[in-house]
Amino acid sequence: MFVRNDCKVFRFCRGKCHKNFKLKRNPRKVRWTKAFRRTHGKEMVADKTFDFERRRDVVQPYDRIIMAKTIRAIQKVQEVRQAREERFYKNRLVDIDLLCRRLCVSRAWTWSAELFLRYHTLQNEGQEGARQERRST
Repeated sequence: MFVRNDCKVFRFCRGKCHKNFKLKRNPRKVRWTKAFRRTHGKEMVADKTFDFERRRDVVQPYDRIIMAKTIRAIQKVQEVRQAREERFYKNRLVDIDLLCRRLCVSRAWTWSAELFLRYHTLQNEGQEGARQERRST
């Protein structure tokens, strides 16, 4: 745990996270963090089911019926979220497979398909830029 001067409390799941925090590494740039996965579209970010997890500051008196309905609703929300996450990951993998087929890459290298795509798009942009420069001169 780390407490900043403005009383902001940072809790770390393990020593690895704490050490990287001390080294002042940006979690959005470190590939194994949750922040990286969210910023680079590897995980679901915008979904209505996340709104249910937010804390409510209004305290309500206990009512058995409302409590039972809330528990059923929580279970339903978890089922919906799980189905959406599975759909999200399946669509993401389909996109990578299509990319690999287009670029004639074997399935063993699907994990680096994004890097492969970036390299070729940068290379193609560089060639097109050089062609335009030749045409203009």
